[in-house]
Amino acid sequence: MPRMFDIHAEFESYNYNLLVTCVDVAQFRADLAKKASRYTSCLWLDTGNGESTGQVILGRLGHANENPVKLPSVFDFYPELDGMVDNNTPSCSMEEALAHQDLPINRAIANVAMQLVWSLLRQGGLDYQGAFIDIRKGTQTPVNI
Repeated sequence: MPRMFDIHAEFESYNYNLLVTCVDVAQFRADLAKKASRYTSCLWLDTGNGESTGQVILGRLGHANENPVKLPSVFDFYPELDGMVDNNTPSCSMEEALAHQDLPINRAIANVAMQLVWSLLRQGGLDYQGAFIDIRKGTQTPVNI
């Protein structure tokens, strides 16, 4: 369901298996992680990027069922997202963003996210839970499980 996500209403209405976020607001990630911990336990694929770098992290959102295998989420890796002041650079979905970020960064992030989901569905498991990408340096560093 590609749409805006209302943190305050969604968890009482739906039971998710996989939630994919592509947001420009750090505080949204923090609020989502804190709110979800009481309601759900699903996989959370978070993607984010800057001018020429980005990350893709697949983790567990919420811990309602206290799953013994805890896959750290983007918020577990970066708790400082809570209270972070965002840069108001135009969104990656806006034409003006091309003046502030390299054209291929969104595609590079999407490819890593797609490969993670594909491997999870096709092979039934993963050896890594994401990656950090720098398209100017030509690097992709996996986030090992």
